[in-house]
Amino acid sequence: SESLADFYGNEVDVHLLEDRIKVAGFVLQDVDNEGHCQFDAIARQIRLFHRDYQHLEGAQTYTFSQVRIDVSRWLRKVQNEERQWMMGFLAVDYDGRDWEEFCDKVENSKPGKCKPIMWGNNLTLLAASCAYQRTIRVWLSAPSTSLEPKPYLDISPIGDCIEPTVNEASVRPLQIAHVFERHFMTVVPLAWPQRNL
Repeated sequence: SESLADFYGNEVDVHLLEDRIKVAGFVLQDVDNEGHCQFDAIARQIRLFHRDYQHLEGAQTYTFSQVRIDVSRWLRKVQNEERQWMMGFLAVDYDGRDWEEFCDKVENSKPGKCKPIMWGNNLTLLAASCAYQRTIRVWLSAPSTSLEPKPYLDISPIGDCIEPTVNEASVRPLQIAHVFERHFMTVVPLAWPQRNL
């Protein structure tokens, strides 16, 4: 069987990522690789810890399509002033000419409906963090630096999107992994039986 490193063609990055999360008590689990990997990695975290997401209908069977819808709904609620600085993170040729087109591309996950299928990016990670009221811990394959010595990056809900009823310190973060410039995966505890999420 083909290893993750063989499949993604970057053995050094994948092995570094596997080593980093193993030390923390986790293993990688692959996800959809047809343009939905970021959204599928998040959906698998919601399914894995579905008891934390009882407010989401069908959390035990959540899919990348549902995550795309949740993220686009949150993005559509963003006020004009915030949209202006967020648009600075987008590539017009790929992400859309305006905010509505960008939100449409985030939401549309059916082949043929949106060509090419829009991959997740930093802005969709931030929107997911806000939509689910969770920090998203992204384990990185990129080498650590003196500016970023941790092997992960925490993306937390921002500003007005934080609900006063949510105590961020008591909430388990969503944990996903990123093979630099290639692919997102989900991260599961080593102690859990390996099952298909």
